[in-house]
Amino acid sequence: MGHQGTKQGARVYVVGGGIGAGKSTVLEEFEKAGFAVIEADLIGHGVLKASTPSGRQVMARWPAVVADGEVDRAALAEIVFNDPQALAELESITHPAIQAGILAAVEAFLEDDSVRGAIIEVPLLRVLPSSDWAHIAVVAPEDLRIRRAVERGSDEADVRARMVNQEPDEAWAEWADVIIDNGGSLSETLEAVGRIIDGSSPLGLPDRDAVRHVPRDGVDR
Repeated sequence: MGHQGTKQGARVYVVGGGIGAGKSTVLEEFEKAGFAVIEADLIGHGVLKASTPSGRQVMARWPAVVADGEVDRAALAEIVFNDPQALAELESITHPAIQAGILAAVEAFLEDDSVRGAIIEVPLLRVLPSSDWAHIAVVAPEDLRIRRAVERGSDEADVRARMVNQEPDEAWAEWADVIIDNGGSLSETLEAVGRIIDGSSPLGLPDRDAVRHVPRDGVDR
């Protein structure tokens, strides 16, 4: 698929990091500044619907997770988070569909003159391992990340289990164009985000004039 034009001056960012790193703080600041927020997790929920090819494929592969004609995501999570092979198989089904959903959302938002750009949140590096968009990694010490997630209502054992299946900060740092260390004060984090938004950070990336092409093979239509 060739490049597709976007509106002049639009900017697109991808923000990633592990559970509890503080991605939501970054997203909130971008949203306040006029950027549209695209969450890969929400798109992921949609691609599991029975009305989609990927949802039907998941139900055929794991019939035990079907309840009332739809995928029971909790039941599916219980299977795949305890079986790396099953998780890899699930991701081979869902990730191409999620990538296509992200691309469609970016294209739609960049046609909207009321938004300044778009920021995409990804919980796993392998959801969107590379793109022509600017990559922002949010990192923080593991114990702090666990505490934050638990304070938000998550079960600690579940948080630790999810961390096992997520990439380490070192991988996010290698992927990133700029890194936000969210292990300090909130004011320091907000200042770092502000520098990216106003263009004064070392990110130094030009306005994006093309939408990254992602694989459409096996994608929901």
